Amino acid sequence: MSARDAATHDQRRTWWLGLGLGAVFLVAIGYLAITDQLTLYMHPRYVLFTVVMTVLGGVLLLGAVLTPAARAAVDSGHDHEHEHDYDHDHSEVPAWRRALSAMSGGVVVAIGVVLLVAAPPQALSAATAEVRSVNAGVGIGSAVDADEVTADSLANLTIADWASLLQQTDDLGFWAGKRAEVVGFTTPDADDPENVVFVSRFVVTCCAVDAQAVGVPVYWPGWQTAAPAGTWVSASGAFGVNPSARSGQTIVLEATALTPTEVPEQQYVF
Repeated sequence: MSARDAATHDQRRTWWLGLGLGAVFLVAIGYLAITDQLTLYMHPRYVLFTVVMTVLGGVLLLGAVLTPAARAAVDSGHDHEHEHDYDHDHSEVPAWRRALSAMSGGVVVAIGVVLLVAAPPQALSAATAEVRSVNAGVGIGSAVDADEVTADSLANLTIADWASLLQQTDDLGFWAGKRAEVVGFTTPDADDPENVVFVSRFVVTCCAVDAQAVGVPVYWPGWQTAAPAGTWVSASGAFGVNPSARSGQTIVLEATALTPTEVPEQQYVF
């Protein structure tokens, strides 16, 4: 095979591999949309836009496959671009190099297919929460102001709201008599992991990449026995001074119950 023919062959193979990868990507997004799992990766306000762009991408990809002119443009454009070079270079591309190139491209597509089939969609885990540090970005997803909280509004507060309030004030007068019930996954307190645990969830403002873990600290010695890290639990009780001398959390939820519960349908806070 001459250098010209080999290069044209490589160009066609690259084109088809690109279409293959594009198809895997579009199928993955389509599957997530159909199964209502896109919100595992992005904020709901971006779902419609993503679906529309996926449909548009599918139409363009289908056109590239079915339209002879699109395929012909690949060859003609390549030949025109390298016409001068081939007039001076008639060396052949080694067969082993062409085979290796084809194999590597096929492996990339195959990996994409395997990941699509074998890797089930899932939300961010408790391990991610520990890496990103619970409440490191507190305030995200919450506009609640401690000065504006009323007795009537307490029932509507989210776990992100409670986490924000805990960062805003440790005034015992503010926390006196306030009770909460929160649902989230268990994440150990870095300072006193034996006695204090965060009931945590992720706040997503755009997509899972920028998700921040927020949580309410709960004083519950030996919590790992009932709910190891990553277990979804429901915790209820009143807020008070943290009995732990090692923990950096001034106010904690003095829970009267820390009960494992089912994973909610919507795991994130938006």
